[in-house]
Amino acid sequence: MEQVYITSPFIPRRTYKRKSQEYSHYPEIFWGFNILSGSTFGTSSAGIYNRNSKSAEWGINGWSLEFPFNSSWALTSAMSLAFVSHHFNTDYVLNTVDGITSMQPFKSEEGDDKRPSKSYLSYWALRFPIMLEWSNRIGGDDVYAAFGPSIEFRFMERSRYKLGKRHTLTKDVNMNPIGINLEARVGYGFFMLYARTAITPLLRTKYAPEWHPFTVGCGFRF
Repeated sequence: MEQVYITSPFIPRRTYKRKSQEYSHYPEIFWGFNILSGSTFGTSSAGIYNRNSKSAEWGINGWSLEFPFNSSWALTSAMSLAFVSHHFNTDYVLNTVDGITSMQPFKSEEGDDKRPSKSYLSYWALRFPIMLEWSNRIGGDDVYAAFGPSIEFRFMERSRYKLGKRHTLTKDVNMNPIGINLEARVGYGFFMLYARTAITPLLRTKYAPEWHPFTVGCGFRF
């Protein structure tokens, strides 16, 4: 490793490096679909009552670090902030009773048969990926691919439903405040695709179901 570069979308890249030098390729904005499964790399969602078509995340990257090895390879890192939501079948809600978090059938406070239009878990996540990245210049722009783990700090979690107006069931869903993920991305120029799977559970399994988020999405660099 010869040099360390610190970059930001708010500072011109030419301040730090020439086009012939390696640099990281993180999206400045990104958006993706979420799935909850019962295990790492699993696809089963039995008992979760997912509504995957509504589950999503969006976010931004603030800065990145670069540790080039040569003209094609580098170890990179970044900081991203994301808002994440996992939607459920509207017949069910996520609630915590006597310290235990579980999916429960929805019961109207008015005793009627009305059902909410939305039932979901939301939270904010601050992520720090550490990725091995390859890139090459083709046709005047960069083609790139990266893979590696990330550490995720979660906060401001809420279990909510919408019935006329938004209702918050609980702010305590036994969320694991820190999680470990595996991430990968490929792209060309300003556009990229990414995927992420959680190695550690989203919730504390001693008091809640074992859920592992899986996300696929796209990102953009400007």
